[in-house]
Amino acid sequence: MFADFFDEAPVTEGQLPDNIDTMYTLKSPPLDLGPSGKIRTLRKQIQEVTGDGRLTAVPVQEEHILFQDSMYLCTHVYDDARGVRHTNVYLWAGNGVAEPTLEDVQLFAKNHARQNQGTLLVIRQGQETPNFFEALGGIVITRRGAKPAAKEFMLCGRRHLGHLAFDEVDFSLKSLCSAFPYLVSTSAGKVFLWKGRGCSAEELSGARLMGMDLAPTGDYNEIDEGAEPPSFLNNTFPPPQVPAKGPAIPRSADHWRYKATSDKYRVRLYKIEQTTGQPAGWGQALQVSSSFFAPLLRRPSWNAAEQRPQTPLTPKTPQGVVKTEVKEIMPFSQRDLEPENVYVLDAFFEMYM
Repeated sequence: MFADFFDEAPVTEGQLPDNIDTMYTLKSPPLDLGPSGKIRTLRKQIQEVTGDGRLTAVPVQEEHILFQDSMYLCTHVYDDARGVRHTNVYLWAGNGVAEPTLEDVQLFAKNHARQNQGTLLVIRQGQETPNFFEALGGIVITRRGAKPAAKEFMLCGRRHLGHLAFDEVDFSLKSLCSAFPYLVSTSAGKVFLWKGRGCSAEELSGARLMGMDLAPTGDYNEIDEGAEPPSFLNNTFPPPQVPAKGPAIPRSADHWRYKATSDKYRVRLYKIEQTTGQPAGWGQALQVSSSFFAPLLRRPSWNAAEQRPQTPLTPKTPQGVVKTEVKEIMPFSQRDLEPENVYVLDAFFEMYM
């Protein structure tokens, strides 16, 4: 199969690992995304929190809007599929929050969780779990900066583990991609919904709901890809400093038009790890070395180790035996990519390694 696709047969050195069950890995995601994973929200409270622990109530109509320079405490009481009651206290931090600031507020967040008899879960922007989205109503908007927010902005909508996420992107025609719906809000209060050819019915419905919510005056318009009026192209966006050659909206990859009819469309990230049996003492030396160089290899905002169980550094396999493991990371963001490991990104229509 590889030879037919790449026009040459693959060449491998040594024996391929025989302990990887591909089908089991594909059919066993870390999170339950089926009907059995559904929960029922009983009570929720969302508050903005500062580094010194000061809390500010978030208006009910804005509970689904987060800002990347801010932190939030979300207390969520819910019943799981079996009817068991749980209380989670989420500490959400945007990408603009420095790691020391997030660490400082965690002591206050732990006390808050203890007072509510709940479990504290720290979440970075882009790594939101399905239950967190459920706590915020199923549709979450992430804006750049902090309050007060500018009226002129652009949101890209996408499916996220059974829910919908709208992330702020550059206010430019170059941000448009056929795969998604976009909400464009102007300084004059107009709201446009640009519908890419590949956006799903679920994404389109969510974008319409958010678009009408963002346009309280009713100045809301829908635009199909390829049928943009001149007023949208020329009057809504600032003119480019350098005249661009070609179309104002960049051409998207052809495969995106199939996304609308691909019910199983999903992006998945896999981490490939190998451990080898080594002489006594080698594992300890590796652990010391890794601890020393870790701050240099990872960005300061990296905190995936706090969220996920780690593989022991000391190999458990017999000396000389190579053990290969494939672990799916869910949810994931670019922050999960470590320079010392190998990853496979399954982007449905494309594959990256």
